[in-house]
Amino acid sequence: MEKELKTLETRAHEYAYPVAKTLYRQGFVKETWLENVVADGYMAGHEAAIKNQWRDATDYPPIDEDVLVDYPYEHGYVVAYYDGEDWYITETGRLIRPTHWMSIPPHNKTEGNE
Repeated sequence: MEKELKTLETRAHEYAYPVAKTLYRQGFVKETWLENVVADGYMAGHEAAIKNQWRDATDYPPIDEDVLVDYPYEHGYVVAYYDGEDWYITETGRLIRPTHWMSIPPHNKTEGNE
């Protein structure tokens, strides 16, 4: 997770740097301060979007669709599905009671990774 946040922070600064440089050239404020402000905003928006993806387990996903579930009692996060009555870990078929779920994003197909 820490590596993912560093990557997010790097992307935030890559997004913010040209904006900050342009505004600095136009005489607004110190470039590094402005870059940090814009990057912080970018990260806050991204973190809020991730947080809002989690759904309460009583707000059921489509039946038999694999989703990522928060199962803090034993495993942490696992891929599971809801069959219309109960939740099951996809890999083992074990019955579970997750607290939250989120859809699994589509696979990013790249050359050699299909």
